Amino acid sequence: MQQRCDADAVDPVKRLTKNHAHNGVGAIQWNYDRAEIIADGVVHALGISLGLGAALTLLILTEYSTSIHPGVVAVYAECLNTMLVLSAAHNLCPVSPMKWLFRRLDQSAIYLLIAATYTPFISQLKDDGSLSTSLLIAIWSSAIAGILMRLLFPGRFDVVSIVLYLAMGWSGIIDTTRRLPHSLFQP
Repeated sequence: MQQRCDADAVDPVKRLTKNHAHNGVGAIQWNYDRAEIIADGVVHALGISLGLGAALTLLILTEYSTSIHPGVVAVYAECLNTMLVLSAAHNLCPVSPMKWLFRRLDQSAIYLLIAATYTPFISQLKDDGSLSTSLLIAIWSSAIAGILMRLLFPGRFDVVSIVLYLAMGWSGIIDTTRRLPHSLFQP
């Protein structure tokens, strides 16, 4: 069992960059050659560029929409691009304590993207506000719980984290399609 010193409790950045994998036992090895690193960089640069372009397009289109508020789409766009940038930072950072921090931030950003993906749809539900408010609170609370689990307890609740990813992702099967406006599905 890894022991913590008093300095770890005081310095949260130091605590966030520590990881049990630094012990060598069960450590993840990164043995990529130059071509793989370049390909990874190109893929991430392309993903970030397309993500920014798509975000801008969505924001422009929502300016002319009467069915969805641009702020809701902005939340999605920001979370999408945050996830893409953190993925690039994690995958392109050399092996170091910072890579472990970027890894946890990257995994945390997945929770943000799942919650942000549901937000525009949930905000369109035709109800008295109670169902949509409850769903938004549930999905964003789950995202916050998952982020805290990934950042504060690295490697301790991996199975719970995966179950939470899946539960959040599949939570869309709640029968809300009859409550969505038909204009949402039409150009």
